[in-house]
Amino acid sequence: MNVGTAHSEVNPNTRVMNSRGMWLSYILGIGLLHIILLSIPFASVPVVWTLTNLIHNLCMYLLLHTVKGTPFETPDQGKARLLTHWEQMDYGVQFTASRKFLTITPIVLVFEKAKDGTDNRRRLPCKHCPAAIEMHRGV
Repeated sequence: MNVGTAHSEVNPNTRVMNSRGMWLSYILGIGLLHIILLSIPFASVPVVWTLTNLIHNLCMYLLLHTVKGTPFETPDQGKARLLTHWEQMDYGVQFTASRKFLTITPIVLVFEKAKDGTDNRRRLPCKHCPAAIEMHRGV
């Protein structure tokens, strides 16, 4: 018998983003990531904003769109086994508050980066790849 683990949801993945304090924890986690990246002594603020966006988007893509199933046993007879977390969220209903929140957050992060206003001519190494490919093709 699992004491203290009872819940009324068939699949707890459906309501995790609507649980109390989750949005605040999510925003604080992004802020903590940004502060940790700011503590790198040789990284400028624009580079830190870029890294914050990159790490956030990569983690959210992996967690929401690639991992399938549930991390616990559910009585739904395997219905959630082939669904990603994004597909399970809010029972699959589109345009809910939590889905809108998770969609708008990366957009706000990009605007925060753009608000910096510095014209940084140095590029991250990944930005040189498309230019190198075009130069190699001779276009």
